[in-house]
Amino acid sequence: MAEAANRVVGFVRLDELDDALHVEQVTVEPTHGGQGVGRKLMLAAGDLAQSQGHRRMTLTTFRDVPFNGPFYMSMGWCTVSEAHLTPGLAAARRTEAVAGLDQWPRIAMEKAVADD
Repeated sequence: MAEAANRVVGFVRLDELDDALHVEQVTVEPTHGGQGVGRKLMLAAGDLAQSQGHRRMTLTTFRDVPFNGPFYMSMGWCTVSEAHLTPGLAAARRTEAVAGLDQWPRIAMEKAVADD
C-alpha cells in the first residue's frame, strides 16, 4: 500500500499461483500516476516474494498499454509464451478471456526474484 498525506494512493494485490507470487492487481490513483508509486509497489512486492522464499513472480496484463506491458518490461519482467504457461497462469488467462479482456492483446509475464 502506498500513502500520500495519510491517504492511500495505491496498492498491489498478491496471490500465490503455482510456485510463484502472482500480482493480481496494481492500482495507483490517477492523480499520482507517473510519480513512481507503481514502481515502488512492485519493488516492495518483489522484496516480499523473495522474503517468502519465492523464486519468481508472475502477472497477466495488457500488452500495449504504456502503464501495463511496457512498464513491467522496463522493470525486467519477461513475456511468457502461451506454450510455457504454468497451469495457474493458463487458468488465469482463460478466466480473462471469458470476462472479455482478450478484446485487447494480453500477455502473461514473469520475473525472477531469487538469485540462481
